[in-house]
Amino acid sequence: MITVESRSVQALLTAATQGSLHLPHIQRPFVWEVGRMSEFLQSLLLGRPGPSFLIWETLEAVPRLPFKIDHDRTKLPFQRYADGGVAVIGQKHLVLDGQQRITTLLMAF
Repeated sequence: MITVESRSVQALLTAATQGSLHLPHIQRPFVWEVGRMSEFLQSLLLGRPGPSFLIWETLEAVPRLPFKIDHDRTKLPFQRYADGGVAVIGQKHLVLDGQQRITTLLMAF
C-alpha cells in the first residue's frame, strides 16, 4: 500500500537525528559536492517546490544504517548500528529516495 503524507522539514530532520528514520544498508554513501548542496538549499530558500521522498515503512528485519555526519561535515560514513543494523522489533522507516537531500539539510541545519 502506498500512502502520501506531508511532513515539515523540521519533522524530517528530527526523525533522522533521533533515530526513527534510517537508511537501508543498500544505500550508496553521501556523494553530493558543495555546489550541488548549495543549489538545493538555494532552491528551497527561493520557495521552489522540492522533490518528494520515498520512505519505506516496514516491520521486516532489514539491515539499516543511521543518518550520521562525519566530523568535517562533508560526507556520510557508513557506520552500522551496534545491533548489526537489523530492525528486529517495531516499525522502521527507511529512506529509499532522498538521502542526499536529507543529509544536505542535516549539514545545513
